Amino acid sequence: MQDANKNINQEINLTAKDLLKRRAIIKCTPDQTLAQALAALNRTHDAAFIFDSNDKYLGVINPYISVFKSRHPGDTKIANILFKPPQLTLDSYVWDVAKLMMDLKIYFLPVFAENGDFAGVVSVNRLFDALAKRDDIVKQINLDTKSEVRTIKEDANLDYTYNLMRDARVSRLPVVDVRGRLVGIVTRFDIQAVFSEPMKNRSWAPRIGEKSSYLSQPLRNYYHKMVVTAPVSATALQIISLILDKQVGSVVIIDKNRVPVGIVSIYDLLRAVGKLRPQVEGDMNVKVADDFANKAQLEEILDKFYSKMDRFNPVRKIRFVLDTKRNAAGVPSRYSTHMMLTLRSGRQYIAKVMDYDWKKAVRKTVDKLRKQLTA
Repeated sequence: MQDANKNINQEINLTAKDLLKRRAIIKCTPDQTLAQALAALNRTHDAAFIFDSNDKYLGVINPYISVFKSRHPGDTKIANILFKPPQLTLDSYVWDVAKLMMDLKIYFLPVFAENGDFAGVVSVNRLFDALAKRDDIVKQINLDTKSEVRTIKEDANLDYTYNLMRDARVSRLPVVDVRGRLVGIVTRFDIQAVFSEPMKNRSWAPRIGEKSSYLSQPLRNYYHKMVVTAPVSATALQIISLILDKQVGSVVIIDKNRVPVGIVSIYDLLRAVGKLRPQVEGDMNVKVADDFANKAQLEEILDKFYSKMDRFNPVRKIRFVLDTKRNAAGVPSRYSTHMMLTLRSGRQYIAKVMDYDWKKAVRKTVDKLRKQLTA
C-alpha cells in the first residue's frame, strides 16, 4: 500500500522544493514589536519570519494567531509571542503543504533542509501558480462554488462586524445593500489596525454599559467596494487564476442579480488540494510483553498521537516497544519505552523513557517526540 502511495506521489512530482522562495522574505528581529511586524504584512494569513542577530531562524509572527486568536497588544515584543510551525521539508508533497497552510491558517511557511537548516519559504501564491500550470492536478480538485454564505449590511458598525466574524468563524464577509445585492467585502485584516494599536490604557472588553468609540466606527470606513466575483459555473482553475491575477484572498460567487450565493477563499482551495493526498493505512507496530494487559489502551494513546502528527508531519511508520522491568518477586516495577517515528520525508525521530507507571512512560515518550518535531 505504501509503495502504491509512493508511486502516486512520484507521478504528481510536485514538492515544497518546487515552490521554494529564498529571497524577498519578510524578516523581523525578536526585539521588534508586534505592531512593527504587522506593518510589513498585508493579510491576516501572512507571516513575518523571525531571525536573531546571527541570522538563525526563531519562528514566525502571524496576524491571525497574534491578534485575532491571542489578542496581543501592538507593543508586545515579538520574542514573547513568536510561533514555531511544524516543519515542512524540501520533500513535502504539494497536498501536505496545502493541508498545513489550511490547518494553521498561515499561508507563508518555513521549509527546512534534511540537516534542519532553514531552506526558504513556501507561499500560497507560489503553490497556486504551480497548480495553475499542472492540469493533471487541477482537474482533480473538487470545489463547491455554491454554499451558505454569511453577509453583512453596509450600515453595520465595526463592533458588530468583528463579533460576527468571530462568532461565525469566518475571515471575510460580503457586504450587501438593503436588497441583498453585493456592494463590497470586508476582511479581518481590514479592521485589524484598530486591534493592533498599543493598548497600555485600553481594555479589550469595555465595562458593562460603556461603548468604546473605536468599536462604534462605521463599517463603510473599512470595507472594499471593488470585489472579485465569479458565476456558479466557475472552475477551480478559473478561480485560482482570479486569485492570482487580482491578488485577492477570495472570490464571491454571485447570481444574475449580484446576490452572493457562495464564496470561495484561499482556505477552501487549500482544503480541496489537501484532500488530493492519497489515502493509505498507517503503519504502526507495537511490541509489549505477552502478559501486558493494557495493550488496547496503549494502542489507543498511540493512535491519537499518530492522527495528530500525521495532520502536520505525514507519518510513514511508528515502531513502539514497551519493556516491563520486574522486581525479585516478579512483579512489574518499572517500564521502559523506545519509540521510533519515521516521516514520509525519510526523517526519523527517536525517544526513550523510563518510569514506574506505564501510562506516564508512554505519554512522556510521546511528548518527547512532539517536542522534537516542533523544535
